[in-house]
Amino acid sequence: MRRKARSVTAAAVTLLLAVGFLIGMIGCSLPSQPTEQLPKETYSTSDLLANLDTLQGPSSRSIAHAGKSVFSVPGGGRLSVQDLSAYLNTIKSGFSGAASSATRGKPYLVTAKRLTWGDSESGLMWVPFTWFRRAKFPVICYQHGTQVYRPMAPSRFNINPFSVFSSDDQTGAFQNYVECIVGALMASAGYIVVMPDYQGFGDSHAVHPFVTELLGDSVAGAVTAAKAALGGGFVKPDGKLFLTGYSEGGYATMVGSRALGDQVTATVACDGPYDLSGTMAAQMLSDQPPKVPWYLLYAASGYNAAYNLALATMLNGDGLAKIGLFDGNHTNAQIDDAVPHETLPRSFLTDSAIADLSPPDYGPIRTLLSQNDGWYDWVPSGPVVLIHCPQDDVIPIANRTAAVEALEAAHLGALVKTVDVSPVPFIDSLLGSIHTAAYPTAMLAAFNAIETINRSTF
Repeated sequence: MRRKARSVTAAAVTLLLAVGFLIGMIGCSLPSQPTEQLPKETYSTSDLLANLDTLQGPSSRSIAHAGKSVFSVPGGGRLSVQDLSAYLNTIKSGFSGAASSATRGKPYLVTAKRLTWGDSESGLMWVPFTWFRRAKFPVICYQHGTQVYRPMAPSRFNINPFSVFSSDDQTGAFQNYVECIVGALMASAGYIVVMPDYQGFGDSHAVHPFVTELLGDSVAGAVTAAKAALGGGFVKPDGKLFLTGYSEGGYATMVGSRALGDQVTATVACDGPYDLSGTMAAQMLSDQPPKVPWYLLYAASGYNAAYNLALATMLNGDGLAKIGLFDGNHTNAQIDDAVPHETLPRSFLTDSAIADLSPPDYGPIRTLLSQNDGWYDWVPSGPVVLIHCPQDDVIPIANRTAAVEALEAAHLGALVKTVDVSPVPFIDSLLGSIHTAAYPTAMLAAFNAIETINRSTF
């Protein structure tokens, strides 16, 4: 009996050893399970804030102008070094705090994806990184402000801040960089952020249809392209869509909301030139030079591209000679040199164009402008928040007043909320632009409004 027990025990041990050997061999032959690795070009809020710090480092200082930065502001001056720091630090503290609050202290890492659609349109999308887990987020479509140089588009964003200083258009590159970083910071708060280039920028070599309703098509196209790009991934839209933007981006937000219709959860537009046929036309006809006199030429170029407007009936010889500056191949500095800040825009207009735009005998040009007013034929599908700096020295607050009155006349006033913001307190009051200084506070107010509506407490 003892021999048999020992025999059985030995056999069992032998069998276990054999099984263990086979398991070990099988284990060695199977591929190891993939580990979750951070994809390249994924950024934390710390990364994004550090890059904004670099923008106010030694490379930003002008050699020729002591105490000034290399970046210009509307009106022809340079942004002072102190004001540059105030501007960037407001963005850093405001948006990093907002992202932390929205995520309970755990902002998302974000990654950038390039979008293309149609024949030649392009844009950028910031997506929260979820470590390969499925998640749904609201979408923010964020429209950028006025640019003139084609490469200054969200799709051309380069995370290296030194790319700003090496650009042919440092001022445009600075604006594009800051706006893209703001988009990334909003994404880190738990949003998919889409940023259209618009026609005439990025991949598109068309003439930019400046402040025309065609910008709405770019906004709608970007949203559609983003949804298609996210179709098979881990991150998808949750059904909520918010539109926001500043300056021309505020106008594009309004006409984009019209183009997208009931897809839009809320429209949050900031300091936009919505009243083209009234406030902005009057500014162009004024005997006082506005901060940016070349806006009239840019509008003439854009409307000619969109509607085949007969420029010869609108612009005199000097105006016709300068209209080519807006082909996407000229920088802010080149245009500022060609159209000095003391220029009266009306000096570019023919007598018939001045009569067309002047009361009481308005003509076809003014009618065309009225059909491109931001609120024209617009029936918002959700809340509308109109944010404006009352002291804005480039786009007067009368634009917002006119928009509110038009929506109230259409019995849509109950949807509208207005928010006033103060500019960042610039030190250099002579050369600092209020319109520039209001960007950080307006966009932070816009994000806070989106957060409030998203959480259904608006």
